[in-house]
Amino acid sequence: MMSQAASAALASAGPADAALEPTGKRGRRLSANKLLFAVHGWLGLSLGLPLFVICLSGTFAVVSHEIDWLLTPAVRAPSHDGPVNWGAVAANVRRRHPDAPLTLLTAPVGRGFAAQAWIDTPHGIRRIFADPATGEVTGETGWFNTQRFFRDFHRRFFWYSAWGVTLVSSFAIVLLFSVGTGLLFYKRWWAKLFTLRFHKGGRVFWSDLHRLTGVWTLLFAGLIAATGFWYLVEGPATRAMKDRSGKPSAEMTAERLAALGPVATPLPIEEIVRLSQQAHPGLRVTSISLPARLDDPVGVSGQATAWLVRERANHVRLDPFSGAVLSRQRADDLAPGVRLIDTVDPLHFGDFGGLAVKLIWFGFALLLSALMPTGVYLWLKRAEQTAAGVAKRLREEPDADIAREVRRATRRRTGVGLVATTAILLWAAFTTFRALADELPRPAPPRSETSPRAVGPWTVTAFRQGTPVPGESANFGLRFDDSAGHANFRRASLALAATTPQGTGWRDARGFDERVAELDLPAAATGRERLWVSVEAWDGTRHTADFRADAFVAAGGYGPARLNAGEALGGPRVIAFYGGFVALLAAVTVVWSRVVWFRRRAVSKPPGLGDR
Repeated sequence: MMSQAASAALASAGPADAALEPTGKRGRRLSANKLLFAVHGWLGLSLGLPLFVICLSGTFAVVSHEIDWLLTPAVRAPSHDGPVNWGAVAANVRRRHPDAPLTLLTAPVGRGFAAQAWIDTPHGIRRIFADPATGEVTGETGWFNTQRFFRDFHRRFFWYSAWGVTLVSSFAIVLLFSVGTGLLFYKRWWAKLFTLRFHKGGRVFWSDLHRLTGVWTLLFAGLIAATGFWYLVEGPATRAMKDRSGKPSAEMTAERLAALGPVATPLPIEEIVRLSQQAHPGLRVTSISLPARLDDPVGVSGQATAWLVRERANHVRLDPFSGAVLSRQRADDLAPGVRLIDTVDPLHFGDFGGLAVKLIWFGFALLLSALMPTGVYLWLKRAEQTAAGVAKRLREEPDADIAREVRRATRRRTGVGLVATTAILLWAAFTTFRALADELPRPAPPRSETSPRAVGPWTVTAFRQGTPVPGESANFGLRFDDSAGHANFRRASLALAATTPQGTGWRDARGFDERVAELDLPAAATGRERLWVSVEAWDGTRHTADFRADAFVAAGGYGPARLNAGEALGGPRVIAFYGGFVALLAAVTVVWSRVVWFRRRAVSKPPGLGDR
């Protein structure tokens, strides 16, 4: 049995930390207040570090566009209050990179920002920035930038699977319980909304600051926890809402494509915008998604009369050749549950009221992030005070049972959290490093091409990637001349043979800008093999041509030049910024781990308990 002195020690050792009290048969039942503090302290001590990392990355994600504006000159442009000159932007981008398909156009994200275009290159997506009024190109960067870094890190730790979102979003539950238990633990918190005592010692000051910050960020923390929890259930919830379908109500059928002829010329961008606004009156266009395939529609999204929704809540999808409306959606017409899907993002990131709202979100998010380290500091100080009180009483009346129980209780209540935190952060470090490494440019394989030649109504260039080795596979492909419009056909196939191939010798060529097929070279190659090309029109007519093996000559590559490593990762200033963020997290992790681990050992075995 526990001695009377030991029981008294735990009962009177100052503001005792519930986590240090023995459990099981020897323990006494915790009061509700101590239970709340135990849960609050355990969450902060065990899971506070990954929660801090998530909150701090989200803090910077709120203003990540503005950080890019500060760091990358190409992102800046003269302020323009009128509509974007979409046609001039598209024309200048295509003139700059005629071989690269244009896939997306977006309006400036704020005053002083450039419009943006995405092009697809053999080396990945490239961002082209342009003056929204004149369409003049202001510069270009790779796809990766500050905004992409902080969004992907905050959303999923760069773990590109559903598990990444699940892992990060599950901490919304930790945040919710931390806020709730803290609010219930601090009695009459509303009476001390402006109390901050500077002359009562460090522990009192940090306690007041922690409570004050928690109270003032209460509504914000609840909002972030609620929207974060939505991301946890978003996938199943969205799939359950069958009426939210973004698919066109009419498809680009084979008959409609056949009627376009062998070369299909899409409508000008300005006409696409006019037709979308005619179908959706009041639509302020913010993005235009151009088709990757001939049977894909062109998508136009933006803002209209509805407030607090992201752009995709208002959209029109059109036939890019005839301009026929295939589908439309107005945010005002959505059911409340469906509209919620497009409201969560603006609420979570403060992206609904311009720079002023973003700065408010940034300030509150910074305060919310500060709650974790201050809370851990207070928990440790309180635990040390409790341990010192217990040790003092036990020196007066030694009790080996309670000494062992204190150590076991502390390690038991913090060990699982420390292991989980270590595993989560190591995994986050690994996935982040892997994602950044994947962005680095890789040497392109040697490439050779033929001269363009006619294949039926189309002009085609054949190419070969890599050095051919007899008996192995090699990549051969076709590039259609799209200068007058998109090559419009049902199927393209390739084969490698000395004579006209039959049956299974053909391989379908896939892709939009370049149709590539992997072909097996004969083990006993003679050099007389030919690359056979078959292009099938929509009416079933097949056009065939062949290219001699010795007609391929070395080519310098296709599309824009490959970026170097620094450019691919955003440029020196962008790398320095998010690299500094990663270094800060590493330093905080090291300091946090040392403090928590060594003080945890001191708490579990304070002076006076010895090895009892």
